[in-house]
Amino acid sequence: MSHDAILNLAERYAEHYPDGLIVSPRFTEAASSCEVSRDQEHIRWRPQPQIPKVNFERIEAALECPIHHSIRDFYQSLWCGPLHLTFEDAPVDLIQLWNEADFEHLIENIFGHYLQQKRFKQAFTFFFATGDESSEAIYSVENETGRVVREIPGPTGVQTGVAEDLSEFLNRLNCRARGELSA
Repeated sequence: MSHDAILNLAERYAEHYPDGLIVSPRFTEAASSCEVSRDQEHIRWRPQPQIPKVNFERIEAALECPIHHSIRDFYQSLWCGPLHLTFEDAPVDLIQLWNEADFEHLIENIFGHYLQQKRFKQAFTFFFATGDESSEAIYSVENETGRVVREIPGPTGVQTGVAEDLSEFLNRLNCRARGELSA
């Protein structure tokens, strides 16, 4: 289940920092329930259970299809800052929700992604991570099957399968510090 996998991953990630308090360069002005403190340059945060959980009903109605349960579990698990990881030695940044406004922004981006895929007659994928900064690659879940793919968005829609499901993918990620500091 992707809910358990993301919780375990966040726990492993936090273990790399004193008292599980992650210190990141300041990446937003918005507040979050996972924020512990901030100064001019840094935000100190700890992943927190998402209460209440974000609601996918509007996007499902707009897309006229249900969102795959693994994506729902993933995005309804935590309020969390960015998680910088590796997958098979390549950088991966998991897209996390800092607060409700982040969810609204995510939904806008997903809807744009959906419209682009529809225009190019591609199957709908729901992204959850970005790859190397020098690449346009993203990691997504195929909405029909739940399979995880590395894809290059656009007319060609190049996709490479990387895991049978989101839980498998999350369990294969390794932690890396990218800009975080010790508390």
